Amino acid sequence: MTEYHVLFLYSNYLKRSMKVLYYLPKNYAKTDKHYPVLYMHDGQNLFDSDMATYGTSWNILEAYDQTTTLPELIIVGIKTAGKTRADLLLPTPFKYKDGATYGGDADKYLMFIKEELKPVIDQRFRTLTSAKDTALMGSSYGGVNTIYAALHHTDTFSKFAALSNALFYGPFLSDFISDINRSKHSNIDKLYLDVGTNEAKNNQECQNYINANKDLYKPFKDYLTEDKLIFKLIEGGIHNESSWAKRFPDIIHFLFSDS
Repeated sequence: MTEYHVLFLYSNYLKRSMKVLYYLPKNYAKTDKHYPVLYMHDGQNLFDSDMATYGTSWNILEAYDQTTTLPELIIVGIKTAGKTRADLLLPTPFKYKDGATYGGDADKYLMFIKEELKPVIDQRFRTLTSAKDTALMGSSYGGVNTIYAALHHTDTFSKFAALSNALFYGPFLSDFISDINRSKHSNIDKLYLDVGTNEAKNNQECQNYINANKDLYKPFKDYLTEDKLIFKLIEGGIHNESSWAKRFPDIIHFLFSDS
């Protein structure tokens, strides 16, 4: 039976203890292989539906139990639940429609991953430590954080997957497009982007999701070759873990099949 494990790590950057969940390949204990590593946001939603925020996980353990063709890798999920989630994931503070201000701690959060969490994972486990073997994945605000990392933190990560990106609430889209056009981002090895057609409860917000994600894809398309970049419009795709779980195996193949 495929399992996940838990560790707690105090972050000096974030001034708090962070809960981390991780999965090791089935044959990890039987080999001396070193493995690529995928870091994922919203770790509470990845492996265990009993723990998941909305009662359904990405079913990653089941995905690996059901097939032997998925690339073998170590998956590390960082819990980003609760009222601090948006602060951790979003790079720029913005005022939401409820009047509250969210965001602004993305760099601290990414420095936690890069300088505090990754060294622990690399020390404890047989990892391939270079940026070309290290990926970052997230959905919604986690997707926004992943895109931000693709533009500013390719010293640590080179493979990125950003799903159902909630780009239109703050200044993120315009900031990202400016950043993309300022540099060709040649250090990105793989970038997966997608958006569903049913991300929200009303047609206008669904269209906002689609338009924003298409607008993000266009400048990346000018700089990244087809083997490095995928953008998908997911017909019927909903803004939830069940929908993202269906996309997970194909994304893993795209990111890691040549690792």
